[in-house]
Amino acid sequence: ERANTEAARANAGVDATNARISNLDNFDLKTQASVLFKVNSAELTPEAMAVLDTLAEEAANQDGYILEVAGYTDITGTMTKNQMLSHQRADAVVLYLTGVRGIPLRRIVTPAGYGSLKPVGDNTTREGRIQNRRVEVNLLINKGITTEVASTSP
Repeated sequence: ERANTEAARANAGVDATNARISNLDNFDLKTQASVLFKVNSAELTPEAMAVLDTLAEEAANQDGYILEVAGYTDITGTMTKNQMLSHQRADAVVLYLTGVRGIPLRRIVTPAGYGSLKPVGDNTTREGRIQNRRVEVNLLINKGITTEVASTSP
């Protein structure tokens, strides 16, 4: 009976370790932040920098994190110009986080610019267009690193 108990405990430990390894590609959203931009601009405002400062401080207190950076525009302008501008905005955020805040580049997923795709506001209103000129930054925590492995010791 004791051997069965020990075998079950060992199997549970192996299962937990396998689950942890499987979770290395899985992430939980810890925090999402958005920074806004002026019309036709990829320059960070003081307000945007303050948001990024807060996010960087939170990230520094985490193990196994990555930052996902996505830039967007409103619908004004051409598709080509919006694509380029959204990527420039994402790059500006990455440069700030790495250059000013010291976030290691390896912690940032390749930034992407999505142009005017995925609006969060109504592009027919001024307020909606303001909301759409943004970069979203997701602080993701690696499940494989943060998941506890079951102890197999008696």
